[in-house]
Amino acid sequence: MDPAFFHEMLKEELLVELRLRGYDVIAVNNSTQYAAPKLIGGCLPDIVANNSEEQLCLGEAKISEDIQSDASMKEYVAFAREAKELHLIIPSSERETLQETLNLLNLGVQDSCQIVVWGSSIFSFD
Repeated sequence: MDPAFFHEMLKEELLVELRLRGYDVIAVNNSTQYAAPKLIGGCLPDIVANNSEEQLCLGEAKISEDIQSDASMKEYVAFAREAKELHLIIPSSERETLQETLNLLNLGVQDSCQIVVWGSSIFSFD
């Protein structure tokens, strides 16, 4: 499967889930329906939204090959510094890999940013 297509499908799944849960989506990367996101901490998020309390929430889709890349690790750190919530959608089979990566970066244990991991219901390889 084409990695770019896979990434877009994951991003769209996360976008739907966030909207269903009442998030106000402000910007989406590579979208004709939403504004383009701005750089945050030198990185471009897939989705920018506000939660019900008007707090910044960011969403990122990661295919298996990208979860532990240097670019992704830079994004995790930058987005966790700036957002109240960071939503990461990955293939369900990659939860352990992502958790190991977040632990390595000391993310997910700080109170300033809640990291929410979504296992894709579309692309599950378990």
